[in-house]
Amino acid sequence: MKSSERFGIIRRAATVILVFVVMTAVMAGCKISNTSLKSKQLVFRMSIVDGESSPIYKGAKAMADSVYEKTDGRIKIVVVTGGALGDERGSTELCSQGDLIEKAAKEKLNVHVIGYLESGFRDTFSKKPIKEIGDFKGVKIRTMQNQYHMAAFQSFGAMPTAMAYNEVFTALQQGTIDACENAVSNCLSNGYYEVTKDVTYTHHVFTYIPVMMSDKAWQMIPEELRDEFMEGCREGYTAQRKYLKDTNREAVKVLKKKGVKFWNINTDELKMSYQKKAKEKGYTFDKKWQKAVDQILADTKQGGEK
Repeated sequence: MKSSERFGIIRRAATVILVFVVMTAVMAGCKISNTSLKSKQLVFRMSIVDGESSPIYKGAKAMADSVYEKTDGRIKIVVVTGGALGDERGSTELCSQGDLIEKAAKEKLNVHVIGYLESGFRDTFSKKPIKEIGDFKGVKIRTMQNQYHMAAFQSFGAMPTAMAYNEVFTALQQGTIDACENAVSNCLSNGYYEVTKDVTYTHHVFTYIPVMMSDKAWQMIPEELRDEFMEGCREGYTAQRKYLKDTNREAVKVLKKKGVKFWNINTDELKMSYQKKAKEKGYTFDKKWQKAVDQILADTKQGGEK
């Protein structure tokens, strides 16, 4: 097997819960190669857009460390940060062109889910306070690159602009946009607080990040190591959820000390506004996805009450 052969993917998927209730997906590349025929070590490259200070990276690194330990070093995961292998949209295009996988021409990708990382609830960071839905009117906000996300902010009265993740800070500085949205911890780690001094708890999205790999990559893992591999993945993404919770809690404390103000907003009003827009645009959602999302909502609520 030549080391230049490429296969596998990691799909970054946002399960939109409160306002959108839909599954969208963006893919980032994963590469596997035999780096040593004697040891038969398999090396996977996991691409993420987040930096090393993010809970996503910490979770991915925990997965990598645990998998390495569980498999006695026979499987190694190298985490590539900052979108170095391409941003979310660019990686999707590369995958479709076959640059990150061998056969992307298939109508459907045959993939295995090996775990779930979490980005948690996404909130709004703005240059001016947003305390009610009317305050969104005319606000230029960066959104994820999907129609449902953009439609939601349009329904709030904002002017959504899709752009690459690594362009957001400069766009805020230059006034190209007035606001952005993400997990609170990202407001701190990406330095958005320098230009956005107001955070509104819109909770418009709850983001899960399924980590997937192609069936061809999966088949490269020896059967006697698959249980250990999956156990390592589970330990990693379980740890990541705690990292996320701790990181967000600490971020709020630090941001407040830096002069950032936090506001609550009527999320039921936001939800109703989006549902009206979705009906207007004719958006429909698969019943199986809806059932899965409802279950996630229930589990999330139950977990928060413990």
